[in-house]
Amino acid sequence: MEETALWAALLIALSPTLHDLVDHWRLHSWSRYGLGFLPLLILAIRADRSDLPKNRRALVIVLLCLLGQFLAALASVRYVGRPLAGAALAAFLLYLGRARLRTAVLAVFLIPAPSMLMTRWLDGAELANGFLEATARVLGALGASAQIAGPVLTLGESQLEVAPYWSGVLLALQGLGLAWYYSVRRDLGTRSTAVALVVAVLLAFPVQFGVLVLSSLALWAGQTWLAAAVLDPGSWLVPLFASVSLGELRKRSTGASTPED
Repeated sequence: MEETALWAALLIALSPTLHDLVDHWRLHSWSRYGLGFLPLLILAIRADRSDLPKNRRALVIVLLCLLGQFLAALASVRYVGRPLAGAALAAFLLYLGRARLRTAVLAVFLIPAPSMLMTRWLDGAELANGFLEATARVLGALGASAQIAGPVLTLGESQLEVAPYWSGVLLALQGLGLAWYYSVRRDLGTRSTAVALVVAVLLAFPVQFGVLVLSSLALWAGQTWLAAAVLDPGSWLVPLFASVSLGELRKRSTGASTPED
């Protein structure tokens, strides 16, 4: 009963940021990749030991995050409060003794990356246009007449617009979270975890290019709805399901494993 009251208090304290996040998820479909980490977090928590000690010092982090969220709301920069909400949830899990530290870190990946990361800081539009031009060359080699005007690929009377989010950067950020989840479920050591994170980032860009080619082929076949679905949500749902398969099904087939060095 006491823990339920604490969870209710946390949700009320985070309500301004949660309201902002709901609006963000509703308006920007690409940001919904973060929602996929909710079931992953729950699965990882359930797999942790039930007798973990409570970390009372984590409560200080929770309070600091809530204070930061309040200040961000006052300054009308609520997007700053989003990562603080993820950190507050992670610290709260530690405070209650519900998760190990590496499991609690998964809560941070619930928060979608800021739009500015792709559109401004990492020049996602340039990367996306480069992928689009390469896709047009592939289609040309297959006999399709593809034309590019800015971020738009035209095939006959059909068009596919590629936003900066589909430059591979977003998929790389999701890949980091999925690799971390895989590390948690497989109890990987530091070295193996680092390798998994690097591999996830490196694979994101060729995978994103492959997604664009598949989407363009669907467009060429006249399946406009399929072309859009392959790009979003297909480009982030497929890696999510693959991660669950690697982290859960393989874990069960091999049984409990000892942490690697």
